Amino acid sequence: MEESGLKFNFPKDWKVIKFDEHRFYQYVNGIGLKGVDFICIKPNGELLLIEVKNYADRFPQDGINPALDVLDNPIPYANQIAQKFDDSTRLIEVIHKYYLRKFWFRQFAPTLSLVLSEFFKPNYDWMFWLQAYQALTAHLPKTKLIWWMELGEEVSKIERSLVHLELTTFFTEEDTSVQILDIHSQQNEINVLPAAGDLHPD
Repeated sequence: MEESGLKFNFPKDWKVIKFDEHRFYQYVNGIGLKGVDFICIKPNGELLLIEVKNYADRFPQDGINPALDVLDNPIPYANQIAQKFDDSTRLIEVIHKYYLRKFWFRQFAPTLSLVLSEFFKPNYDWMFWLQAYQALTAHLPKTKLIWWMELGEEVSKIERSLVHLELTTFFTEEDTSVQILDIHSQQNEINVLPAAGDLHPD
């Protein structure tokens, strides 16, 4: 799956939706809500909301390099991302309410989902959104927010680390846990490569 000039390869046993290509996006986009780029469900039921921003792939606006602007003042960008995460959780709730209007869903979906999930990943649309809602509303947190942020090769490791720390601190103070990742991050679940060959990992 491609997003913002990056190619994302998710584990095969994950169920992943690229939200702006999903049929529900057309319905909820009209009410002013903006969802994240990827909504993922892992085999253990964990929900991942992933927003991708490739500032290195953007042209300067009014003579300002977007990546350098993020380094200088990252908080306005963080506020935009926080709003997207908030909207995304609301969207999952809205979609769940849509399904609750269906008699069969109210009566059978929770039990059927448990049975089917023992044998299949949630390929059915209703099953995906039910499991997303269940993860979102679980007593123990089962939702992870990820901001995938590329700043480009002109930005040093130290500068990247400092802005990641500043953003993580900002989200923590807002009582929100957000993982900041990029193509250089040490993680072994999501494989990301430049779609157009304009970024190169260290």
